[in-house]
Amino acid sequence: MSGLATILARVPLLVCCVGVDGALVWANETWERTLGWTLAEAQAGDLLAACYPDAAARAEAVAFLQAADGSWRTFETRTRGGAVRRIEWAN
Repeated sequence: MSGLATILARVPLLVCCVGVDGALVWANETWERTLGWTLAEAQAGDLLAACYPDAAARAEAVAFLQAADGSWRTFETRTRGGAVRRIEWAN
């Protein structure tokens, strides 16, 4: 693993890479601990549906991902355990 990859893997911030289709490509350790899924578990299911069970909220998340305009936005994200966390996304 490169130096940057090692730093991103362990930084105490949620860091992940998501494709425009909403599929999770990579997530760091803090992301896994905070949201409760391992990368493999998140990739095996419909992560956006699990994190955003409300269809309108999920559509907003997908639109934000697809915009890829460099902006920031706060989303209320449901964890695997059912808790809701306010998470800042940078796109």
